Amino acid sequence: MYTLDAAIDQLLTARRTVRAYSDQPLETEKLEAVVEAGRRAPFAGLVNREVPAFRRFYVVKRGSKTAESLKALVVAFRAEELQRAREGNWAEKYPPEVANVEVLLGTADDRFPAETLVVVAERAGRPVREEATLGTVIENMWLKAGALDLGFTFRSVVGDITDKAAMKAL
Repeated sequence: MYTLDAAIDQLLTARRTVRAYSDQPLETEKLEAVVEAGRRAPFAGLVNREVPAFRRFYVVKRGSKTAESLKALVVAFRAEELQRAREGNWAEKYPPEVANVEVLLGTADDRFPAETLVVVAERAGRPVREEATLGTVIENMWLKAGALDLGFTFRSVVGDITDKAAMKAL
């Protein structure tokens, strides 16, 4: 007998991070299903108070103007991060972390290897509890992608971008 518990165990066991992607276009129906899974994730109180636009999903296609602008923002953030690491003498304290920053700085193209990037954005000025619920959004999307036999990788670097005005302009 196939139970809900067994189905959940199968999804959790099958979940994986994909590092190499196909150049095949993503079917619109599958993309919509993954975004809908994220939309259905549990959330904190803002939506219950009928706060409009508390969470948005942006679909960015590789090679688009938005994708290129996003890459530039990531490179700028990584440069700032590397400068902070050097000024803070992190190399002596935490050599692996500084080496990682140096590697990441030179690989902006590797930050968005898939054809499609979905950026999940919370309303500015949100309470911390709202930000914490983003983990449930990502988990739902990851599990749905796995159920649809799609690759999925979580990229937190977009949230690290310090130029919030430029992010909003995208």
